[in-house]
Parts: sequence; structure tokens; C-alpha cells
Amino acid sequence: MILLASCNPHPGFDETESGIFKRLDQFGDCSPSLSDADYFIAEIKYASIQRPDSGYQFQLHHHALHKQSAAIKDTDPPGLRLLNELDSIHCGDRYTFIIPFSEIDNCYLSAFADTSSFKPDEEMEFSIHVLKTFTENEYASYLMHAAQQQEMEESEAIELLLMNDTEFNFEKHGDCFIQYLDNATSDSILPGKEIRIQYNTFLLDQKRLDSITEMQFTFGKPGQVVGGLQYGLSFLTAHDHARIYLPSYLGFGESGNSSGLIPPRTPIFFEVEVVEVR
Repeated sequence: MILLASCNPHPGFDETESGIFKRLDQFGDCSPSLSDADYFIAEIKYASIQRPDSGYQFQLHHHALHKQSAAIKDTDPPGLRLLNELDSIHCGDRYTFIIPFSEIDNCYLSAFADTSSFKPDEEMEFSIHVLKTFTENEYASYLMHAAQQQEMEESEAIELLLMNDTEFNFEKHGDCFIQYLDNATSDSILPGKEIRIQYNTFLLDQKRLDSITEMQFTFGKPGQVVGGLQYGLSFLTAHDHARIYLPSYLGFGESGNSSGLIPPRTPIFFEVEVVEVR
């Protein structure tokens, strides 16, 4: 009698060329794939095989994987194996991997975890279910509509959009978010100073609502600009170019504006250039 034994230490999983194990749990046929998407939303779950009660589960919003792969390719090879496997996944797909923790830790997917609780070579069962993939404009529209439908707070929608924008930094001041396009670090804007600004108004999905407007006024005097814009300007200096993101209650009101151009519960942003402070 001949006994045939499998050398696969993880039955039900296929070993990839890179030496990690994966299993397809659910097939989805949505487009685009993660390698082509600008943004994605996924449910992430992972735990140590030896300590299954040590795991984490969360929903992740993130920018494109191909950007992340390029960023770590030359600096952090551990983690690249997992990213290369994820490149071919489409929205709707659910995969489970058996990988050392270093693969998760080095490709950002360890979000919300206390990484000190896992050893780099500890075997993990890692699951990813891709819920949605987006182009850049689609993602901004998704967040705006989720805020309008009260599926998430407006400030959360703004923060998710900005934290996944790798091109520009932003600051958070309460529910006011400032993304600097050009930070001059010049004369501060203080109450009583005369300032001149140029600005446009946009919805969160980047729909522009007006032509460029220039105005001069005494800063701090009430009734000249909406309260959220005045508050945001207090963090700028002369010659700054920035976007000031506001939930509706700091902008034109939770009911929208009277003309109907801004719908209810819609985050907005002003793109502002501080021309002069004197």
C-alpha cells in the first residue's frame, strides 16, 4: 500500500511563486482591479494562527496600491510580496492569505493594531474583502453622497478624502480642515488687519460653484464671509494658497443655500489665495 502525503502545510491554500499561501473565498467581477483603482474600500481581518483571539477587524479606506508598491519597492521588500498578490484582486473579491506578520506590517495593512503584540515571523491568517474601487473623482463623489445621506459624518468624509491624498499635507482645526497648496509663512492674518483674497467655492466632489472672486475686507469684522471661511483664514498668512474644507454647519448651513446650488448636509471647500495682508 502506498501512502500519499501532501507537503502543503496549509490545506485549502495555494502556494504562490513568492512563497506565501492564498485562498479565494469569494469571487467578484467588478472593475477596476486594485492595481488600476485610485482608491478602494476593503474589510480587513487578521489574527495569529497560534493565537486566533489576538486579531483585528476593520474597514479600510486607502489610496491606490500601485502608489504604495512604488513607495516601498526600494526601501522595504517585506510587504511587497503581499502587495503584488493584491494587485490582481477586483472589487467583490475576498481572499485569505497565510503570511508572516512582517508582510502585513510593512505594507500599511496593520492599521489599528498594536504591532508590538506580534513577532515579525509570526504566521498570520490575513483576509481582505474588497467592497468598492474608485477613480479619484468617483471616490470624492462617494464620500460626498455618503455625508448627504448621513451614512457618515461630514467631517469624517472630509478627513477620509484628505488623509488619502498623498500630494498635499493638511491640518485639522476642530471640524475645519486646511490643505496647503503653497505655504508662504508670511504676515499673519489677525483681527483688524486689512486683507485681500481671491477664492472659488467647490463641493466636496470638486464641482466648482462660482467664478474666481476677489474681495478686500477688515478681518474679524462679522458678516463679511461665512464663519468657517473666516476661521480657516486665521491659520493662513500672506501669499498662502490653500483649500479650506468645511462641513455644512460651518459653511452655508445644514439645509444648503437658498438658491439650491448647495444641497443639504454637503461639505464644501474654498480654494483661497491670500493676496495681501496689511
